Amino acid sequence: MNIIPSSYAETHKNTYQEQLDYIRERSAEVWNGLLNVDISNKIKAPKEDLVYFILALHEYLMFSKSPELENKLKQFGLKPIQSRWFISLDELIEQFDRVESYGIKVNKLIVILYVNLHLKFKFCDEIQYWANQNVVKDDVRKTNFSIYLKNLKTRRNAFNGKSPQRIKNLGELEINERINWAIDESDGLLNLDMIIDFFKGKTDRNMIRPMIDTAFEYDKSKLSQRKFRIIIYDLLQLFMQDKLLDYRNAKEIKKNKDPNAKDKIYRISKYLY
Repeated sequence: MNIIPSSYAETHKNTYQEQLDYIRERSAEVWNGLLNVDISNKIKAPKEDLVYFILALHEYLMFSKSPELENKLKQFGLKPIQSRWFISLDELIEQFDRVESYGIKVNKLIVILYVNLHLKFKFCDEIQYWANQNVVKDDVRKTNFSIYLKNLKTRRNAFNGKSPQRIKNLGELEINERINWAIDESDGLLNLDMIIDFFKGKTDRNMIRPMIDTAFEYDKSKLSQRKFRIIIYDLLQLFMQDKLLDYRNAKEIKKNKDPNAKDKIYRISKYLY
């Protein structure tokens, strides 16, 4: 199911270039503000408020990646497993150009919209895992955040379906706003149960796969599905770092054959199909 309507790019208020400009301007503004933040004071705040602040940072800086940003995130106590959900906009654009060089038409605005959603939910899952007590059972990690989401659903439904009667803290305000934003952006194609799954980081088959089906167009008589998936692998890897290994620096054998093609197909098939 396509959670972002295929016509969305045409009706969206921004063109692709306008969206890029907006992302860059917004990121620069927030980054300049972050440079003046007293982090030592921030980390003394209640954990819920700190989570809200970090989620807000990610909202504006998710398409930013630099050693300076990673260092700032480390000061908040974040590790690479959390900061991997900040990606480089320039690298994303480079991958668009590379994929299109094979004759594949990419609806870049649709990809950005899907990736934006994907990164939001993946980071939210990671940051809640980082902030809350958790256990690992049968190789599955669980946090009290899962229980909290079920409770939030009950409280939303008991009030008006969009918000609990009373917001407990800034973190809950951010989570609730993200839920409503995702539902609104999908034109009602998403429901709360699906969003709760997304908040648990389950976005691969229900978000990335529809993106692939919606945003890429190519002549199937000239390009096999297998070759297509190998071509888009490096693009997907930028924002699927928990599932797809990074082969971009791996050497290729003679005749321009990809020695990692078999594993790339295996991983895309395993996690997306």
